[in-house]
Amino acid sequence: MDVKHILRHLFPDGVLAVSPVGDGGSNRQFFRVATKEGSLVLMLDADRSSLSRYIRIAHLLSRSGVAVPRIFQENVKLGFVLLEDVGDESLSSFVKRAGVSGRRNIYLYVIDVLVAMEKDVDTSSLPIFGRENLFQETEYFAREFIEKTVGLSVPGGVWGDFSRLVRLVSSTPVGFMHRDFQSENIFIKSGAIRLLDFQSACRGPAFYDVASLLFDPYVFLPIPEIDFLFRYYQTLSQPDFPFVEEAFYLTCIQRLLQALGAYGYLGNGMGKTRFLGFISPALSRLQYLLEKQERFEELLSLVKLARLRWEELLSSS
Repeated sequence: MDVKHILRHLFPDGVLAVSPVGDGGSNRQFFRVATKEGSLVLMLDADRSSLSRYIRIAHLLSRSGVAVPRIFQENVKLGFVLLEDVGDESLSSFVKRAGVSGRRNIYLYVIDVLVAMEKDVDTSSLPIFGRENLFQETEYFAREFIEKTVGLSVPGGVWGDFSRLVRLVSSTPVGFMHRDFQSENIFIKSGAIRLLDFQSACRGPAFYDVASLLFDPYVFLPIPEIDFLFRYYQTLSQPDFPFVEEAFYLTCIQRLLQALGAYGYLGNGMGKTRFLGFISPALSRLQYLLEKQERFEELLSLVKLARLRWEELLSSS
């Protein structure tokens, strides 16, 4: 896509400076544009359906009071959206320099935002993220991480564990689902939260977002802190479900399988090697969660083997 052509279309009098922004996992491109009036972000996406979905979800969330970047101009035909610049302070970067109390306070605030979003967003127009989608995530883990990244084969019994996990997670309550609610998609601007990468929002397992937030390989929260924050989430969301903690931990397993598939795909397949650095913490968390269960022994054995294999690969590189 011709960035200069789009900038001339948007700013016929010229701009002060343009620089690329971000190193995330999407195929979209982002540029920070400095103008006389201030800084903006230009997002380019050659996939018109993807861009249309981004715009539609952005307006849906904005109407519901969710803090997403403001859209100033949009043009699906030319493949761009001109957005509010939310800065460079992600939750991940904030936590790395915050003290214990600062970290807890910001996570309490993010959970407040999450629960409000879950309660206020009208999900009637959103697609369902159901059993088939969940099983695709386990296949993604098997293909992109186990087979392509660590070079192992998936034993037949593991597919039974995948099916069991998907059946259990898909039987939990359904609600609004951001689908990638983790610390690198949550930004802090002037003390307020802005949410990014929301274009895959859907109706799905209600604990998927809080699982993504608390068992996040980008920020390795201590287990007691995770337990405290999840109890806080429970008091606000008051889920009408008899096995809330069990449902939460099962959904955390599901989410970490997806994350490991993504790290393998992005790190190896796309050459975005920084994502390989999050494999070890994700495997550690996944093993911890599987050891709390008594029904995924085949999967647990595979994860233990994958951890050993991954450490061998790291030591030999």
